[in-house]
Order: sequence, then C-alpha cells, then structure tokens
Amino acid sequence: MKTIRFSLYIIATVALLSLNSCARQFNSIWVLYNETGCADPWHAAFEDDDEKFKAVKDYLKDEDIRAYKVEAGTSIEPAICQACFCETGKVLRAKIHEDDRSAAVEAGWYVEK
Repeated sequence: MKTIRFSLYIIATVALLSLNSCARQFNSIWVLYNETGCADPWHAAFEDDDEKFKAVKDYLKDEDIRAYKVEAGTSIEPAICQACFCETGKVLRAKIHEDDRSAAVEAGWYVEK
C-alpha cells in the first residue's frame, strides 16, 4: 500500500512539474534589439556569437527580465554613420516572459510583430 501511495505521489509531482514548464512556454514573447557600433548596454566586444548571447542574457537578468533564449535576428539596413550609437544592421532576438514586456521596452527592445 505504501508503495502505491509513493508511486502516485511521484506521478503527481512529475505531472505538476510538466504543467509548470508548459505554462512558461505560453507566457513568452519575442523582443528585438538593433545592435549599435559600441553603445549597447552589455559593453563588450565578443569573440563569437555564443559569448555575446550569454552576455545579453546576463544583462537582461540583471534588469529583472526573464530571458529564456537569445539569438541573432534578421538583419536590417545599417545606419549610414560610423558613430558609436549608430545601428550596425544586426538584430538580436530574445524570448522573454510576457510579464517583462514593459521592462524590455524600457531597456531599448521592441516587440516582434
């Protein structure tokens, strides 16, 4: 009898954890950020994209924005200037929790349409 109760407890726990992870997926949105020459808030040059994506994810975490994934987005036309704040044409995409939308917009991101 104890074995059956324990088994039911384990099954119920696994089911609840599965439901929780599914709910997280449905409460997310994609936001975009147009990279600049050198004025991005994560302030660093990177050897590769994986390093940059990790730094961006860490930055978002520091801003209390729950980011599940960061990746390269579709490129846009670069700005015709060479100043630090000019857009390079590279776009970042971040999958964040929907409740963090306004914080992301405040930080310079915009919602993907």
